[in-house]
Amino acid sequence: MGIRTVLMTTAAVATCLACRAPEPADPFIAIFAARTTSVSQFLDRLAQLEDTRIGRRARELRAALPKCRAVGAWVPEPDAAALLAGLRCIGEDSRLVAFDRLRGNRDFALDWQLDNGESVRVRVGFDRSEDADVELLLPRGTAHGAGTLLVPGPDSPGPAQLTGTDALVHVRLRPRDGIDLTALVAGDPRAQQLFRLKSRFLASTIFDGTWEAAIYLPTPGEAAPPLALALGFRSRTAAIAAMEELIETLRSTWPVARTEFSANGAPGTCLPNLRIMPDLAPCYVATDRALVIGWNGASVERALAGGAPGLKPVGGLLVELARLAEADSNLTGMPVTGAQMPWTRLHAVGREEKDGVRVRVHLEARRGT
Repeated sequence: MGIRTVLMTTAAVATCLACRAPEPADPFIAIFAARTTSVSQFLDRLAQLEDTRIGRRARELRAALPKCRAVGAWVPEPDAAALLAGLRCIGEDSRLVAFDRLRGNRDFALDWQLDNGESVRVRVGFDRSEDADVELLLPRGTAHGAGTLLVPGPDSPGPAQLTGTDALVHVRLRPRDGIDLTALVAGDPRAQQLFRLKSRFLASTIFDGTWEAAIYLPTPGEAAPPLALALGFRSRTAAIAAMEELIETLRSTWPVARTEFSANGAPGTCLPNLRIMPDLAPCYVATDRALVIGWNGASVERALAGGAPGLKPVGGLLVELARLAEADSNLTGMPVTGAQMPWTRLHAVGREEKDGVRVRVHLEARRGT
């Protein structure tokens, strides 16, 4: 499985977690309106992904676009394929005419109704360089489980603790509800057995509510990309004690060895023979500000190697789309083939507002294409 497939699947899962509503209510409805020229340009960008299902579908939709100023569609059910297939001229439908007015000066507008009757709102605008600015408004109260970790709070997460050099994905957040690990594992019997629920590692009082993760560009021959997680803490002593307790819990379940480890002057521990997945030999160190846990020792060293910070103190999500093809090639040993991604970088930042969580996404277009 390539890194692009993994990232797209992860993003889809994260979106579902963040937007899942607790109770079904009225039937879904989705409505879309856009400038026809903008839709055409967007599909032309996607069509550059030759020999892919997305590229082929983009070319089909481009050829079928009606010849009018603005197009739109609406469906009484949650069906993206039906929404795209139903594109027609705005002037043919009074409901679309009214929705198109709400689009304003943006290129695209989409409202997608959730089970509880509230809607996710999406607005997209393109500049002269074909960079895309996307604004999503997620209604309050629709995040559950792991999705709560994606809901930003009012406070900035502060400076990144992991390097951004050669990162494929870099995310840093201070969730609105903090990091409640007890709640996250409460519904999973296997996780309950692993963490034993009384473990100090689950105590929210130990952590300061910030979390950060980075996936790095793999080198040729690696079976998995380097991956690291940083959990900010209030007390370094308490955090180390909790981590050591968790390690002993693991060792009571599996016959794993432990070795001393350090990275960038920070002490820690590795479990070198817990190889239940490719290259997995988890390690951790305690820096002055965070527990840094890596897929293996090389991951921790990579994360603490210094260099470009990547994310600004406001945090958010950064995805280096231009590096994904090289990552695929390094993991699979196959040369890079086909067209490059039409965008080179994605940066998303969210904040909580009165009417929900507003997420702003900037997609940087590839130049010279």
